[in-house]
Amino acid sequence: MAYSTASKEARSYLQHPVLGPRLLACTAAANKVTGRTANQVFGSPDDVKFRSTMTLFGRVDPTEPAFREALARYFDGQKDPRTLEKLGF
Repeated sequence: MAYSTASKEARSYLQHPVLGPRLLACTAAANKVTGRTANQVFGSPDDVKFRSTMTLFGRVDPTEPAFREALARYFDGQKDPRTLEKLGF
């Protein structure tokens, strides 16, 4: 998937009146968890999907702190390299 297509779809998702707020609420809830790894919270392979999702939406809206916080909390701030590769970064 090309960056322009992925970013357009992700931006539309964030701007959707139901989906965008739900994504932010779920991300905020995940960010409140302490003392657990992403794998302990989400299981596998959802922990991998969570990192990819936070990477994608963090790229689309770099001003939204929730995505950076999730990457920092669960992945030492490291974005998903496979997602970045697919986006052309």
